[in-house]
Amino acid sequence: MIRQLIRVLGADQIRPMRSHAIAVTIYAALQGTAFALLVPVLRALLDSDEEGAARWLGVLGAVTAATCVAYYVQAKQGFATAVSSTGALYRRFGDRLAQLSVGWFSEARLGPLTRLATAGVGEINTLFAHALQPLITSIVSPLTVLVVMLFLDWRLAAAMAATIPLLHVTYRWSTAAVARTDEVVDEAIAQANNRIFEFAQSQPVIRAFGRAQKENDWLDEAMTEQHDIGRRRLRRTTVARGAFGVTVQLSITALIAFTTMLALRGTVDAAQLIALAVLLVRFSEPVVALSEAGGALRMVRHRLNQMDEIFQTPSLPEPTAPRSPADAGIELSGVRFRYPGAPEMAETAEAPRPHSSSTGST
Repeated sequence: MIRQLIRVLGADQIRPMRSHAIAVTIYAALQGTAFALLVPVLRALLDSDEEGAARWLGVLGAVTAATCVAYYVQAKQGFATAVSSTGALYRRFGDRLAQLSVGWFSEARLGPLTRLATAGVGEINTLFAHALQPLITSIVSPLTVLVVMLFLDWRLAAAMAATIPLLHVTYRWSTAAVARTDEVVDEAIAQANNRIFEFAQSQPVIRAFGRAQKENDWLDEAMTEQHDIGRRRLRRTTVARGAFGVTVQLSITALIAFTTMLALRGTVDAAQLIALAVLLVRFSEPVVALSEAGGALRMVRHRLNQMDEIFQTPSLPEPTAPRSPADAGIELSGVRFRYPGAPEMAETAEAPRPHSSSTGST
């Protein structure tokens, strides 16, 4: 996806994208560290160790302040990258469309192309403004907590690591289920857009032959179908995200039960039990956000595929040595005419067509 993003946005956007990703990673690591520091702070407080609690609380305050600064920096970079990439993408997209042949702009492509040029560009650039930060945070912060947990209690760290495959499988299933629905929704939106364009362009014919009511019914059917598919998408998305959220909560419940079992056996004291339980709850928050971040990433990937397909389309052939026109006349040489699916018509004769003249062929 990174290579595809570079192909679409251009190589000049590599530096701001890399800087933004590094800033988000630093913020996520600091956030995970702040979560982990809750354990020594709470343990010192529950053990009535005021001096130790004050010392650890000072460390937690410093890390929290650094986290706030890192959040501000990455958010500012994210919006700046989104603004610059939006302008770059619009310029590249417009230049690319100008290089395509007129025959490429068929009626079937009109609806998807309109949606891609309007909402699609904005959806791609939401990756930097809104999607990248929760996506990286939902991965780096829990991993930071897991690494810290290795030093606090290796048994609980092993139990946390054991939940990762289950979470991964559930996440992949939920995103795949929603992705299949998104494809159907995009197709329905494209069909509705095509119907709207066709209805608007055919108004003279529709009014001349008195078919306004029938055409209105067809347009209503397309809009109703789009609405129904959107409702089905909402239901499936809710089920998929709910399944992932339930899996996360069940995993956290199992981890807390495992920690309680260790405490009942006397291998973990009560103070450490409470501190670890708080850390586990904080561990679950960024993981739950992964579902929503994955949905945004899936949308961006879909738009990137559509945009990349346009950039991979062969452009209109251009002469190696172009010449400036002497006047507005046209000279046809070896030109053939053919309707789609029909045999070729006779080849035109090589003759100049002067400007301000009309020419017909039979």
